[in-house]
Amino acid sequence: MTREEDHSPIDLRTACSVQAACRQYKQATVAAPPLPIPYGTHHTKMMVPLCYTLGHALTQPNKILFYPAYIRVAIFTANFVAGDWDSKTQGLWTQDFPLKSTTTSTAAPSTFEADLLDYMTALKCSAVTALCREQFLKYDFSTANVVLVASVPGVYRGIHGEFASSTPPEKLHLS
Repeated sequence: MTREEDHSPIDLRTACSVQAACRQYKQATVAAPPLPIPYGTHHTKMMVPLCYTLGHALTQPNKILFYPAYIRVAIFTANFVAGDWDSKTQGLWTQDFPLKSTTTSTAAPSTFEADLLDYMTALKCSAVTALCREQFLKYDFSTANVVLVASVPGVYRGIHGEFASSTPPEKLHLS
């Protein structure tokens, strides 16, 4: 069943305003994950931009090149609407993760990387999942200084469901 067939509500004000604001940026993609239940909502307040360093090609001096440098994960309390950013107090966590070195490129994913990829996969937005699976492998998330506690719209059984509202205590235990 497609979004058009199931007649469940969608907040077009937010979805359309974000898409309209991003149209001017050719490299930006806005993805709206499907909602599994009627009247559900999705509250992801996160960006994971790939960041590049700027350089000039030695063989073609007039050409500007962008080299992958790091990936930035930003999680914030503001919605993607101007009023939240302009008129309200907000919280923001951000951390940059460098490209993997040759010694870390074969290491198992860190807990943060695995949790972030699990979350992106749980959104059931295939374009986002494919991009994350391809890109996350290139970056070293081992220095993450937080634990990701994700929430995905849906109905869950038991308090320890992977994306249930109650987080298992062992996930919050930090050393």
